[in-house]
Amino acid sequence: MKNLIEWYKKERISGNLKPIDMIIEKPISLILYKHQDFPNKIIIALAINGLLTNVFMIPKNESN
Repeated sequence: MKNLIEWYKKERISGNLKPIDMIIEKPISLILYKHQDFPNKIIIALAINGLLTNVFMIPKNESN
């Protein structure tokens, strides 16, 4: 899990992650991203009180 958080930070700084949606209900924030190297995945960043706590990579639902 720590490796995915480090990867996310590097990709975010380099501009490779493109935000597609945000859900902000203080104190929790979820930001959904797409990445050109993973077209069939969605990357979800979870922050609590503005601090990144977890990053998930899940399959994209193609039926929508």
